[in-house]
Amino acid sequence: MPSSSNVLIIEDDPNLRRTLTLILQQAGYTVVAFRRVQDALCASNAWNYDLIVLNGDQAELTDATLWEVLGQTRPAVSVLLLTSSQAINLQSIAGTTGRQVHLVKPIDPAQIVACVRDVLN
Repeated sequence: MPSSSNVLIIEDDPNLRRTLTLILQQAGYTVVAFRRVQDALCASNAWNYDLIVLNGDQAELTDATLWEVLGQTRPAVSVLLLTSSQAINLQSIAGTTGRQVHLVKPIDPAQIVACVRDVLN
């Protein structure tokens, strides 16, 4: 149920970050959004989230430390990667988090909401 699901957004583009936040809030999710991965990881220790929606094109995501931290702090959390390319290697996060889903930008609001509902159910 959306009202009990918490979503963490990590997106460096301010317009897309605001848009994703509004779309998911209107769908009934509780959303916290950050620009940088490190800021989100620091704040995430105090907040229980069910899904991470993040920009898979961010340079910070190549750092294996991110996936190690996620695997240790939130091993069952699902990850929704938004990327500008079909070619992405989900192997980098396989085994460190829960379910992983990949969507290619641009993404329409209905597609985001449907995907989030699917992942969280």
